[in-house]
Amino acid sequence: MKILLSAFACDPINGSEAYVGWNWLKMYSLSGNDIHVITRRYNKDMIESANYPDNVKFHYFDLYGCENKGHYWKVIKPYYVVWQFFVLFFAFFLHAKYKYIVAHHVTYNNIDVPGFLWLLPKVKFIWGPVGGGQVPPSELKVVYSKKWVKQVARKWMKFFAEYNPVVFFALKKSSLVMYANYETKSLLSSIQHASCMCLETAINPREMSRRDYSIKEKFEILWVGRIEERKALLIMLDIVKDIGSAIPIRLTIVGDGPLENEMKEYSSHMIENGTVVFMGRVPFLDMKEVFDRAGVFVFTSVQDTSGNVLLEAMEASLPVVAMNHQGAALILDRTCAELVDIGSYDSVVKGFSFSLVKLYGDDKLRMSIGMEGNRRLRENFTWEAKRKLLSVEYSKVDLDGIL
Repeated sequence: MKILLSAFACDPINGSEAYVGWNWLKMYSLSGNDIHVITRRYNKDMIESANYPDNVKFHYFDLYGCENKGHYWKVIKPYYVVWQFFVLFFAFFLHAKYKYIVAHHVTYNNIDVPGFLWLLPKVKFIWGPVGGGQVPPSELKVVYSKKWVKQVARKWMKFFAEYNPVVFFALKKSSLVMYANYETKSLLSSIQHASCMCLETAINPREMSRRDYSIKEKFEILWVGRIEERKALLIMLDIVKDIGSAIPIRLTIVGDGPLENEMKEYSSHMIENGTVVFMGRVPFLDMKEVFDRAGVFVFTSVQDTSGNVLLEAMEASLPVVAMNHQGAALILDRTCAELVDIGSYDSVVKGFSFSLVKLYGDDKLRMSIGMEGNRRLRENFTWEAKRKLLSVEYSKVDLDGIL
């Protein structure tokens, strides 16, 4: 059986969407079927230098002049939309040659742009896991400053997604749509289609090693993400200010982004006294060491389909503090994380501060949360667990044998 995957983002080196695309193709390859992947020519060198299964064949496509533009190119999202349109003609050519049975749009996983593989004749179309339907809570709009108007416009655009003809026909032509969170599913619930819940990401956990939960000189807090509005580093910095000298802490920030200089200026006095450390971007393959050195992981994102980095923290048996919404609420529960309910900006900051102070004072609680998170990960969020789940879901819609 020949299966076509569309994975705009796909490589073995980077995290986030690229990690998702790469691991979905690896999961499909376990079936023994012939797996064909359309991805960007930009990804070619990274892919060809890696080991991948013999039954996987890559087809590279980029518009002229765009093959050297990376994941953080400032117009990558508009380019993604254009890419989806033009890659359809390439897909028609490949389909005429290889006669695919199934076509699956994997990345990006945004509700607005399902691609056009559903137009391929005599092909069963799968879309997802679809995300992007979540919107940031209005109570926390301060993290967007003047850009909040854009988020209001985005909210209405998402609300009317079901009236987008491309989305509508993708749903009607699909054999199965997978949703990464309930916020996204609710936006398309009025259109009848076969669906299931499935996180877009997972992890292949390393062998468990014993973690030292004792605190040395300072409580080491870790924050990881792109430094942009939706990741809400501002909240994390205000948490550190709120805690003040109540407990000895050090915040390590991993990542870069458009707000990096602004956030450094905002926290300049904390940088000077060693309370806050900006590490910059760390290669994905080196992140395990960073997680192992931390004492607690804090996830402040106000708009995220899931939060791949949460699984990395759980893999490291690291206690987690996060907001109780969107993808984080699907991945975590109160046995494996301190969850902060959405409220006013000040109440959210206070909630995080309270949880961190509580964790600092309780070695057994840190251990309990960290170990339970690792157990929950291994039970629910490995690629093998995903494969078993989807084998059942696929069989319900006559897609047996593709996994």
